[in-house]
Amino acid sequence: MTTSFAAIAEGSEHPISPDDSPARVLALLERVRATGLTVPSALLWRLCDDPSAPLTDLSTLRTVTHHGPPPSAADAARAAELFTAELIHVAVAETDLSSALSVAADEAVGPVDPAVVDAFLTALDEAVLGSMVRSLRAAGLFQGEKVAQSTDQIRAALGAPPAHHRVLDRWLRALVGNGYLTTDGSGFRAGRAIGDLDDAWQRARAAWASGLGSPTFVDYLRSNADHLDALVRGEQEATYLLFPQGRTDLADAVYRETITARYLNAAIAALVQELPRPLRVLEVGAGTGATTDAVLAAIGVAPTEYVFTDVSAYFLSIARERLPEWLKYERYDIDAAPPFEPRRFDLIICAGVLNNARNADRTVAGLVELLTPGGHLVITEPTREHYEILISQAFMMTAAEDARDADDGAMFLTRAQWLDILGETETVAVLPAEEHPLAPLGQRLFLVRRHLSAPPR
Repeated sequence: MTTSFAAIAEGSEHPISPDDSPARVLALLERVRATGLTVPSALLWRLCDDPSAPLTDLSTLRTVTHHGPPPSAADAARAAELFTAELIHVAVAETDLSSALSVAADEAVGPVDPAVVDAFLTALDEAVLGSMVRSLRAAGLFQGEKVAQSTDQIRAALGAPPAHHRVLDRWLRALVGNGYLTTDGSGFRAGRAIGDLDDAWQRARAAWASGLGSPTFVDYLRSNADHLDALVRGEQEATYLLFPQGRTDLADAVYRETITARYLNAAIAALVQELPRPLRVLEVGAGTGATTDAVLAAIGVAPTEYVFTDVSAYFLSIARERLPEWLKYERYDIDAAPPFEPRRFDLIICAGVLNNARNADRTVAGLVELLTPGGHLVITEPTREHYEILISQAFMMTAAEDARDADDGAMFLTRAQWLDILGETETVAVLPAEEHPLAPLGQRLFLVRRHLSAPPR
């Protein structure tokens, strides 16, 4: 049964939308001299926080009924301070979002063979690390086991500009960790020999094509390996390998067609279906619109405000041509202050974008301020080192000034580091679970909710 939200005055109902601004509702209550009020709990807390609330005459109100999760003691105290009326709470059973999202995501991808995932990761790491060694040797490095090379010598031999030093440092760490180089503190020396790179790439491609995604994804990574010398020197733009001639077919293979993309996008779509309408959505760094498409399909024709953002004018232009006209489009740089008013959105989606933030802590804090009390933030991110990224998209990424920088320039935050950043919110779900067959692929969805009693800043 649908609940009617309204102000009651002299037997008449004045409808209220959950999407109404607190100032509008307060003005309505005073104007009609309402005696009763029925609203969602989240809207009630927004009324309490609105600057105009203490100036509003609410003396005629006798009952205030709110529907939602049980209020905290702080919420109840704030409402009692504003309203002298009787406060009535109607509990609304909350869906187990974590289970709902997990079921929908699993249904979207079907059964996953852990052996295939393991075979893919083994072959891919062998191919990528071997390609790094090949580039080092092509530059005249590590031709003999006894010759030690310093970090500066390696950078100079490869012709790497300063902007790429961080990526090369991660190469060296990965190669030492896997035995292809050794180090005793005085420099780096050659380690174990690389295998047949063509065979490794072929095995990775075959495993990936066995139910994990389009082989185009592995072809894209191999193309980066083939251009690795030029990428390191800055003579080849990594962006052009991902978007050749401005096409998006390769990007679709990376962001839309992989098994992890399908899993995560299905989970986000399921979240949207579970949330009440009307819904105010902000998508941050929406890029090619792979997640956008999944979300819009879930929204259907329900009344919604959807703001599609990206830092790139190119992606915004493509989105305007391809997506529905009712969407709003804004340029948003995640390293700058958000260009939106606080507490505007019920849902904020960040699909694979926050690894490009200079300081993820600062960016997330700003995004949480944009959420309504009880609003949700969903983030999808890699949560481990991905060697294939070190030969491709790492050359497009912003240097971090957060926990990644403290971790010898890591490209991605770990699961634990993300949960620490999100500590001021309520964790609703982290998917897939550690025992899930997709977990080794190292992608996670974090769903958190802003506390209902979150004070305005």
